[in-house]
Amino acid sequence: MSRKLRRRNAIAPETTLEDAIWATDGKSTEGQAESNELNHCIQKSLADMKDKFRIPMILFYYDDFPMETIADMCQIPVGTVKSRLHKGRALLKKSLEKEGFG
Repeated sequence: MSRKLRRRNAIAPETTLEDAIWATDGKSTEGQAESNELNHCIQKSLADMKDKFRIPMILFYYDDFPMETIADMCQIPVGTVKSRLHKGRALLKKSLEKEGFG
């Protein structure tokens, strides 16, 4: 798996509902609870972000749009998309660390 895909999956794992149900069979209840808590904290952190950071993060990590398409959609340069993704990741990391996820 490439570094890019590992980073995307760390922030927003790409699974279907059926995959998630089957995947929980191998996890302990504690592991499931921790995973659910992490997902909840990520969603909360994204919801608390300013739109200029949240929109590129969602389009890139959840909807899998390339940076050029996000730039066209938001009518901003590609470099700005890159910097907003970088800042968005930093804000997300800081928020998750505050919640106890290291």
